[in-house]
Amino acid sequence: MSLNLFENVAVKSVANQVYQAMKQAILEGRLAPGQQPNELQLAEQLQVSRTPLREALRRLEVEGFIQRRRGSLYIPTLSRHELFCLYDIRARLEGLAANLAARCISEAELTSLYAANERIGKVQPGDPDHVLLEGEDFHHWIATIANNPKNLEFIQNIMGHITRYRVFGTNEGRAAFFEDHQQVLQALANHNAARAEEAMIEHIIHARDNVLEKLRDRLIEE
Repeated sequence: MSLNLFENVAVKSVANQVYQAMKQAILEGRLAPGQQPNELQLAEQLQVSRTPLREALRRLEVEGFIQRRRGSLYIPTLSRHELFCLYDIRARLEGLAANLAARCISEAELTSLYAANERIGKVQPGDPDHVLLEGEDFHHWIATIANNPKNLEFIQNIMGHITRYRVFGTNEGRAAFFEDHQQVLQALANHNAARAEEAMIEHIIHARDNVLEKLRDRLIEE
């Protein structure tokens, strides 16, 4: 009897590719909130068998990107309650990151962050995606400087869910984001951990309100 010792590895590799492809489609809104994807159609579109597809779906379901209702798959709708929950968590996690970063940030790191924020301030009107990308880098650097890998991991996980909302409801916010970042940077420069945390939480709440304003008519009440 022949035994392929690597068959399971191959299936898991395909399942991971399917997982990544589907998660990206959800985050970009190509699999839209409320949509009910058909498992057979997904397998055909992705050109994979049902086994790796189901493994990918289970993973997405555990992470909350897909839900089941009466046995059918569907993409979770956007809810006001979840939006507030996600941003509350993000505010605490990123506030902690700013607090920790203020205690250990170097002059070179501070200079890089100031330069990053200057780029945000110079983004041309009408280019909100660029603002978001530069902003994500700014926040990621602070969380990295904080040197708490678990907190960084939690931030990255929560941002996956927040992206579902931001793709449908973010305007530029360029000037406001720039000014908020300057407040955080000032606290970091002064190594004032408490103020850095406070300024970051205030900024995240402003970002939440920015998304809320754009999504007001799309959010369900729970």
